[in-house]
Amino acid sequence: MVPGLAEIDVRVLEGNASRVTVQPYAWNAGPHGAPPPDEATPVPGDPRLHHARLWLMVSGSYGVHVTVTGDRGAGTAVVPVRRWPPDACR
Repeated sequence: MVPGLAEIDVRVLEGNASRVTVQPYAWNAGPHGAPPPDEATPVPGDPRLHHARLWLMVSGSYGVHVTVTGDRGAGTAVVPVRRWPPDACR
């Protein structure tokens, strides 16, 4: 059902993350149509794990940009999210 809430966990395998953000990009919106990134917060008891809740506001395919900044610099990974909700493909 749209809108929908995605639960996102990010595990940093090496180094120390000072900031982790997640940002949804609808497949056809690009960076100017994307909302500002949401901050992922460290999970108590596991300093390498960060968690965020991300609203997906329209039905369709997304790329979630996960950006980690830390003692080894910064990097972004794009995680594809298939067409959502799944029954919208029928």
